[in-house]
Amino acid sequence: MSETRMSLTDLLRLADWGPRQLVTAINARLSSQGRDRLRLDPTAGYAWVRRGFRPRPPIPDVAAAVLTERLGFTVTAAQLWPGRKESGGARRSAADDLDGVTHIDDFVRELSQLSTTAATPQSPIADASGADLTAAVLDQLRGALFVARNRRTTIMCCRSRWI
Repeated sequence: MSETRMSLTDLLRLADWGPRQLVTAINARLSSQGRDRLRLDPTAGYAWVRRGFRPRPPIPDVAAAVLTERLGFTVTAAQLWPGRKESGGARRSAADDLDGVTHIDDFVRELSQLSTTAATPQSPIADASGADLTAAVLDQLRGALFVARNRRTTIMCCRSRWI
């Protein structure tokens, strides 16, 4: 099915969706990833279908992921908007920059975003080895444990002063 050239309009028809339903699904995916600031106007999809406009990254990859999920076969951003150059720079590994995250909640959010990002050939994120991701998780857990121990010690010290 991936060999057949299908336009965004064809794929939407196959999914039994219109442009508004696609944008609704994209917005739901963005919300589930904690990226509400990237949400789109419900009518944005009409310009994609009628005028051939292309949304800014990361929306094309999210649209491809949503359609892939709906249709049951892989859809890429290049299929949805053929002939358009990707604006991204160099690809980065999924484990890149995880060591720079300092709070466990931020770390979990980053992992959640990575797990729901479309794995397409045009995606700016390359696969990371299990060892790299495991090391990043363990480093964050050790850091969270260290912070928790320090917090408990600080609380105990403060309580002993009050007594």
